[in-house]
Amino acid sequence: MRTSISHPLQIAEVSAGAGLGIVGLTFCPGKKDPNGMTGAWNRDLDLDLDSIRDWGAAAVVTLLEPMELDLLRVHRMAPTCWSIVAVDWDAPEPSQHAF
Repeated sequence: MRTSISHPLQIAEVSAGAGLGIVGLTFCPGKKDPNGMTGAWNRDLDLDLDSIRDWGAAAVVTLLEPMELDLLRVHRMAPTCWSIVAVDWDAPEPSQHAF
């Protein structure tokens, strides 16, 4: 079982252009998925969000749909994020792909 301690959050960096800052990309913080395709996860949302804050994030944006947030048991991510950074929490349009 992989956790926030055994597998610290890794944030990939992509330049937004000269003088425009950096976009950090990572997988879902705090995810809990005992049957994940890459193995079992039992991450700690608070520890992962601390890592995002410490990285220097000015905002948090998710591309997960509400159903996916529930499946990964991170439905409290939005209110928790508000305590550390600004949040853009407009859920994306549901995908047309079957799960």
